[in-house]
Amino acid sequence: MLLPHLVAAINEAKDIINDPSTKKEDVAQLRQACASLGNALEDPADRLLNQAFQIQDLIIARMGIQLGVFDQSQPIFGPCDVADRSGCDPALASRILRALASLSLLDITQEGKYKLNKSSKSLIDGGMVHDCIILTVDLALKMSANTLAFFESNGYHNPTNASRGAFQHTFETSLPFFEWLPSQPRLQNAFNRFMEATAGGVSPAQWVEWFPVVPKFQELYERSQKDKKSLTFVDVGGGHGHEAKAVMSRFSHLPCRFIVQDGPEYVKTHDAQLESGEQGSLERMEYNFFNKQPVEHAHVYFLGRVLHNWPEVQSRQILQNIRQAMDQDSVLLIYDWVLSDNPTDMTPEQTRDDWAMMTLFSAPERSESGWQALLDSASLELLNLWTSPEANGSRRSSLLEVVVKT
Repeated sequence: MLLPHLVAAINEAKDIINDPSTKKEDVAQLRQACASLGNALEDPADRLLNQAFQIQDLIIARMGIQLGVFDQSQPIFGPCDVADRSGCDPALASRILRALASLSLLDITQEGKYKLNKSSKSLIDGGMVHDCIILTVDLALKMSANTLAFFESNGYHNPTNASRGAFQHTFETSLPFFEWLPSQPRLQNAFNRFMEATAGGVSPAQWVEWFPVVPKFQELYERSQKDKKSLTFVDVGGGHGHEAKAVMSRFSHLPCRFIVQDGPEYVKTHDAQLESGEQGSLERMEYNFFNKQPVEHAHVYFLGRVLHNWPEVQSRQILQNIRQAMDQDSVLLIYDWVLSDNPTDMTPEQTRDDWAMMTLFSAPERSESGWQALLDSASLELLNLWTSPEANGSRRSSLLEVVVKT
C-alpha cells in the first residue's frame, strides 16, 4: 500500500470510531492495531522519555479533582470561581485550568472562560476515570516512587510476604493492603467503585460466553438429583454477585442454590439476604476465605480474580480451605489471568499487571506452570484450561477447571 493511501486510511478511522453503529469489538481491534503501529514507529527509549513527562498529566488531573473542577454546577467558570469554592490561590487555579484545557479535559470559550466537555464527565466524583486517577496518584505513584528504596532495604529479594512488601514500606504499615484499605475511606470508595466498573480488567461474568456452562452444569445437576439435593454454586469472594447472577440467568430453568460469600462490607450493602430468580435463589453469606469453608460438598466453587491478589502462602491457604470442603464430584472454577511460560510472549500490559500485583500485594500474575504448581501444593488438579477467544487489549482471561487430586 502506498504511503498516501495508508495515511488516508488511518485518518478515516476517526470517522469509524465516531459512528454510533460501529461495534465495540471493532473499535477495540482498531485501537489494538493503532497501538501496535505506534509501538513500531516509536523507539522504546523515546517512549520511556515521553512517559516520564506524562506523569505530570496525572498530577494535574488529580489536582483538578481535588479542587472540584469537574463537579462544577456552573456551565461556564473561571479561575476566581474555582478559587472561591476551593480556597485555592487564583493564580494557581488559573494554571491548573489552563493545564487541564491543554489536555482537552476542559474547553475554552471565546471569552477565555472554561467549561466542561465530554471528557470532563468521566472525571466527576464517582466516575471510573475519576477513581482511577485517585488510585494512581494517591496509591500507585507513591508506591512506584518507593519501590527502589524497598528493594534496596530488602536486598533485592522477590517479595512473597503479604505483610512485608513495597506497599507496607511506602505507607509504613504492617497490614496487608485489604486490611489497611478500610482506614482510608476515600481510597476505599475509589477502589471498590473502580473494581466494580472494570472487574479488575475483565468484564464481569465474561466467561459464561465461552465456557460451556449449560452442558457442564447440566451434568452436575443430573448427578445432584441422584443424591436428592439441588445443585449448589458457591462464589467465594464474590463481591456483589455478578458472576453468580450470570450463571443464574443461564441456568434459570433448573432449581439451584447460588451462594455469594464475601466480607461484611459487601453483604451489608444488600437489603435482602436472599434474592430469587426464576428457579434458583441467591444467598449472601459473610465469610473470610482464610477460614474453614462453611458450605461443604457444593457442586461448584468459584474464585473470580481473587488469587492474583495473594502470594503463594495465602493463595494455598484459600485453596486448601476450599479443597477440604470439596468432594470427588465437586469442581472449582478459577477465573483469572494466565500468562505464557515463554517470556517472549509477555506484553507490556501483562508486565504492568504483574508489577502492580508485586508492589501492592507481594503477589504474582501466574503462568500456566505457576498455576499448576500452586494447585498441586493444595492437592488439586487442573482438569481443563479454558481461554477467552477474544483478547482484552493484548491480554486474555482464562478459566481453570479444577478437581480434587486423586
